[in-house]
Amino acid sequence: NVDTTRIAIGGDSAGGGLTAALGLLTRDRGEVPLVLQLLIYPMLDDRTVTMAEPHPYTGE
Repeated sequence: NVDTTRIAIGGDSAGGGLTAALGLLTRDRGEVPLVLQLLIYPMLDDRTVTMAEPHPYTGE
C-alpha cells in the first residue's frame, strides 16, 4: 500500500530535469499532491555557453 499523502520525488542531473517535469505534470493534473521535490544539480537550461556579443536576431 502506498500512502498518497506522503509522496516525494527526486533526481540528479538529467533525473533532476525529469523530476522537475514530473512535478509540473502532477501539479497540472492535480491527482497526487507531492510532499517534497528534490532536485540535485538538475539540467534545466541548456544555454550554458555565453557569447561575447548577443545574437543579432534574438538578442541572446
